[in-house]
Amino acid sequence: MRRSLSAVLLASHLMVGAASAQTVSATMGAIDGRVTDNTTGVLPGVTVTISGPAMMGTRVATTNDQGAYRIAAVPPGDYTVVFELDGFAPLRRAGIRVDLGFTATVNVQMAIGAVAENVTVTGASSTPRPPRSRRRSMRRCWPAFRAAAATIGRCSRKHPPSS
Repeated sequence: MRRSLSAVLLASHLMVGAASAQTVSATMGAIDGRVTDNTTGVLPGVTVTISGPAMMGTRVATTNDQGAYRIAAVPPGDYTVVFELDGFAPLRRAGIRVDLGFTATVNVQMAIGAVAENVTVTGASSTPRPPRSRRRSMRRCWPAFRAAAATIGRCSRKHPPSS
């Protein structure tokens, strides 16, 4: 009798210890996982954001040195999880289902993204002037150009000559 009682106590103690390590209650769930790059290297510092209709607002976590994250005490429902890190393309996973006492594991692999850079130039722009020799030749050709433009205008039915 004494031996069976100690076995029951030991078993219940182990079950309580395992349940507390999960940090999932009977009324809540959790989302956890690991984030890696395309070479399966871990990515620390990734911002993980979850949102869904069962949650008021959003919850945010950051991956640790091993690329792992965990968001506990998540109400049951469907969620969208967004992963963001500078230098990588943002990643979005929708339809993640969390049930009572359940931990949804979402492991992702992020792809390297394009680096965007904005350059703003301020200042006055100036129209460059042609060299002096070019300006003289333009003055000589200008009357001929005006006469040709007037001839083209008269020949065009769509654009009658202006007076």
